[in-house]
Amino acid sequence: MSEVTIKAQKPAYELTVRDFVMCFRTAAGAYETDLIKLPVIKTLSVEPDASSKKIYASGGVYDIATAVRGARLGLGAVALPEELLVKAAGSVQDGATAYDTGLPQLPEFGCGYWCEKSDGSKVYYWHPRCKLTIGNSEHKTSDDSDIDPEVSQDIEAMPTEDEGIWKMRYFTDKVQSGQTALTPDAFFKLRPYTAAELKSAGSGGNPS
Repeated sequence: MSEVTIKAQKPAYELTVRDFVMCFRTAAGAYETDLIKLPVIKTLSVEPDASSKKIYASGGVYDIATAVRGARLGLGAVALPEELLVKAAGSVQDGATAYDTGLPQLPEFGCGYWCEKSDGSKVYYWHPRCKLTIGNSEHKTSDDSDIDPEVSQDIEAMPTEDEGIWKMRYFTDKVQSGQTALTPDAFFKLRPYTAAELKSAGSGGNPS
């Protein structure tokens, strides 16, 4: 019998979420060249659409099967560009005017964000296939209270068609020996869509 060892760990904790990044996809399924970076996040929640089912055999629990069908992202931001929301909502725009129809054609996009941790490392998150959720809007009058603007927007993260990937992560403290971690801009410019593209980002890095 092998000896059991105890390994103490003191994990780093998250300090803050930083920029929100998104890139629309063309009708042909490729990412557009414009990558939009928004330093606007106040809160960001991720609610997976998941279910679990117990599998019984021989009078006991044989296994638990889990299925994840994507997730809903809840974005709380100081503000979001109107032209971005118009495009993501499938609105029909003509110059200074835009209108919405009952059957909008919502374009797909990839979106991500990154977080700083207490040990100085960073984690980059990327959802390769998303669509905007059409939600409520609210307009308020100004008053004497302190100004602290915030808008909320829900986003549906969907699994990719071939591999079923709905979330990707890149850890800057896990890069290979001899490499320095990618910066947030360098990672998001890659806009990975497949597992192979994500793995290439993780193994490439920048020469140290």
